[in-house]
Amino acid sequence: MRVSRSCRGGLNSDQVTRLLPEFTSLLPGALRCHEHTVNNKSPLAKLSLLIGMPFVFSLPIMARTTAAETGCGNSNTAVFDGTTPLHYFKAAGDSGSKLDFYLQNPPACLTRPRGNCKPSTYISSGDIVAVGKTCDAWAFVQHIGEKNVNMGWVKAAQLVALTTTPQAPLVEERGRLVRQFTFNLTKGSGLPVCEAYLQRLNITEYRNPPFCGRPENGEVPGFTILNRVSLNAKDVSALFPNIFNFWFPPRAAEGDSILALRSGSDDISSEVGRTIDVWRYEPPVDIDNDLKPDNIIVWSGYGVTEAASPCGFLSPRYGRYRQRQLPIILNTDNKTVDADRTEAFLKSPVPLTALAMKFKSATGAKSRFKAIGRSVGIFKYRGLYYLDAFSEPSANYAGERLKNPQSSNILSVLLRRNGRTAQVCEYSLGGDDYSMLDDGE
Repeated sequence: MRVSRSCRGGLNSDQVTRLLPEFTSLLPGALRCHEHTVNNKSPLAKLSLLIGMPFVFSLPIMARTTAAETGCGNSNTAVFDGTTPLHYFKAAGDSGSKLDFYLQNPPACLTRPRGNCKPSTYISSGDIVAVGKTCDAWAFVQHIGEKNVNMGWVKAAQLVALTTTPQAPLVEERGRLVRQFTFNLTKGSGLPVCEAYLQRLNITEYRNPPFCGRPENGEVPGFTILNRVSLNAKDVSALFPNIFNFWFPPRAAEGDSILALRSGSDDISSEVGRTIDVWRYEPPVDIDNDLKPDNIIVWSGYGVTEAASPCGFLSPRYGRYRQRQLPIILNTDNKTVDADRTEAFLKSPVPLTALAMKFKSATGAKSRFKAIGRSVGIFKYRGLYYLDAFSEPSANYAGERLKNPQSSNILSVLLRRNGRTAQVCEYSLGGDDYSMLDDGE
């Protein structure tokens, strides 16, 4: 069978469907024809399965449209927030070659009285872009650079397909399928790390709600997967008294149950994997970005949260229970907490609220200080380490929206350098699952 490498005026849908078994053994050009004429469902995922390797394409693969069709050259229909699968490509060409960016679709802008058909900027060979849509021989892409985020039209023939992110998990709600969790970027629009992390947040499959922790995910270019090494029950039990005493300093009068936790005489090993998760990083992370690795563990749950309840547990009164998750720096003995260094990066610039200052729980325990968030994680993007932190129900990172339960669904991204921690991005988690309890810990 001989198949033309050009899709224009080629096979129709019925012909291609009949010839599909033979198409899988042909050149990429034939596969491009097949994709262009059969359907437009998850095209890159389908082509990746068929080919099993990167390929260069020369015709549109994400939508069967032409410039003459309504909306083909309209970039407003393209989204890059991860709510739909993202298709990543690399700019082809020799080292040092450039690929022009156009603000408007070039064929379409020629028909407009005031069309801007000149290149606005360019990308270099090897740069990675996400394709939002295609129109004839042009692709509308997003390029997340070192300092800027640019969007525009480029020649599709000069792109090499890399990967396609999966469809984010859907759940049934009121008889229809909806996304399980959706984040929106509220501060930091246009900043590379903020736009990239938005994509990562929205494509990640969460075993538990995001406020219980954000899993590692390397599907969005630029992120480094950090290797989490879980501590076993014996090691967690040995650390527990030091962690508990650090976060909940002793008070004048305490009950026997609290004293048992402080001394380590209360066996908490059965809580490991249920209400306690602890891990370290191998290799170690550099939370200060000072080129010196830090001896950090991340403690999630009982020990920095007073109640021994699983994260995500549904309370009829207070919503889903939100455990505390905190990175903690250990001394070189791997047993005791480096209190000064931990407090230096973990303490919020906002003081404890009046509500928290007056709070007294059934056991009388109160936290050492107000942390930058209730659930704090670490990720690495383009060589820098960042913190992400879900807010307390009483306030966001900047101390705004006090006592508003919706603030508990605010996620901040923070960067620590030169001894200072600064907020870089802020996101809001959609939905109406808010924590109604600020326990003042």
